[in-house]
Amino acid sequence: MALPKPFSRLRRALRPSKQLTISGFTLLELLVAMIVSSIVVSGLLYLVVELLKTDRRESVLDQTQRDMQRAIDYIGDDIREAVFLYDDPSVLSTQITDLPSGATPILAFWRPDPITNGLPICSTAFSGDPTKLNQCEVLRVRQSAYSLVMYLQKPKDGNANWPGKSRIIRYKLDKYKNLANLESTPGYRDPASQGVSFRSWTRLGASTAGNSSVLVDFVDEPVPSSPLASPPSCTHLGAGYSLVPSTASTTNTSFFSCIRNPNAVDGGGGNQDAYLFLRGNIDGAGSGLGPIGRDSALPTLETRVLMRGVIDKNPAN
Repeated sequence: MALPKPFSRLRRALRPSKQLTISGFTLLELLVAMIVSSIVVSGLLYLVVELLKTDRRESVLDQTQRDMQRAIDYIGDDIREAVFLYDDPSVLSTQITDLPSGATPILAFWRPDPITNGLPICSTAFSGDPTKLNQCEVLRVRQSAYSLVMYLQKPKDGNANWPGKSRIIRYKLDKYKNLANLESTPGYRDPASQGVSFRSWTRLGASTAGNSSVLVDFVDEPVPSSPLASPPSCTHLGAGYSLVPSTASTTNTSFFSCIRNPNAVDGGGGNQDAYLFLRGNIDGAGSGLGPIGRDSALPTLETRVLMRGVIDKNPAN
């Protein structure tokens, strides 16, 4: 008995197939797909890494430039309070015996430092010492004492704490080592005392004992790797300005200044001024930055500072 056509088609559909059909990828196709995907992923990872390096490089450049700006502002504020600024700081190199080795003096000046705390009651502490009693009473009136401040540049020397091309060091020689008993700092001589002047100042004794601290790192190398097209000069500022250090036209081109000679200011009785120049360099900031090359050097910062303090100023000037 024959089945109706719909049932016949159903039976054929349910009947097992004699030939099993298998579909999928061959081993060669899988290998090709893996190679292509690896190339694509590697390219994307490379781009991501380069973008991260570029971002970090720009971040370090920005941070270093801000550090340079803060440093030059700090130095400018320091000079602004000075009463005498040397137009040749190298004259003090033979007088200060404890300067950091290998460092070049760039700036040197005298400034009054306020003394508001630590001074004892004069009549009680120095009743048996007329000299210190008088000194203490003068301090209570003046409320300040002169300090010698120097800024020096030291090239990279292998110290892991300071990996930059060079760093700026601030040296300070205070008048007192211990204010409570008016103990003077070794080597200090008061430039305002009788027979002593700021310009011709010499130390007292055989050696000095000041304090040194690093102001900022990652300053560009003192000696340029190639001759400069436009060496530093102060001639455009007019007469009376000295390039400090004097060798800045060939060396120390990353931190130098133009200082007006004290005798060129209103016959020696006016306010000195100075132009400061500072350039940073991020070379040495870290291996993660990759090759930096010429992009490591930063633009040179420049500022002008007018001293507030003067010695023997003529009010008519």
